[in-house]
Amino acid sequence: AGHSAALFLSVDDNVRVVSFDRFERQYQNEAITHLTKSFGSDRFMAIKGDSCKSVPKFFSSPNHLQHMPVCDLLHGSSLCKTDNLDLVSAMPCANSTILTSTAMNSIMEGVYFGPFGQWRKLREEGCISDISCFKEDKNTIVNRNFVFAKNGTDVGNQVFCIALVTGSC
Repeated sequence: AGHSAALFLSVDDNVRVVSFDRFERQYQNEAITHLTKSFGSDRFMAIKGDSCKSVPKFFSSPNHLQHMPVCDLLHGSSLCKTDNLDLVSAMPCANSTILTSTAMNSIMEGVYFGPFGQWRKLREEGCISDISCFKEDKNTIVNRNFVFAKNGTDVGNQVFCIALVTGSC
């Protein structure tokens, strides 16, 4: 939860965000507090815990649809090997839903497109289509320490992908 959630929530008053994360970092808890205070608990919901367990649990709940936002955008974690699969298979709406990824140097292998990658499986099963990946075109050197990058690290040239959810799964 953070910048992306704030961006989506600020676009339209009808946008709702459900965020699944461990929320182990102090800045994440501060972000939850700020987003809930700014947009209300009816528009922003934080589900704390291991998303490998909390995503399926959320969607198996008989009343999950009352909390389910209109699904325009899905973003699964690269830390859980089933998030993207669980999110796509649970979507009550399709053909207008976009699956996104942001990867820290691992998008073309491992969890996304590797031999057992989630996106590869979703594509092969016809669950997603029209995959487009792009790479940042400039290098960005950070000038201080961050959670995922130390001072002097090049964080540019990351790969991002988007795909349409077909509704077939």
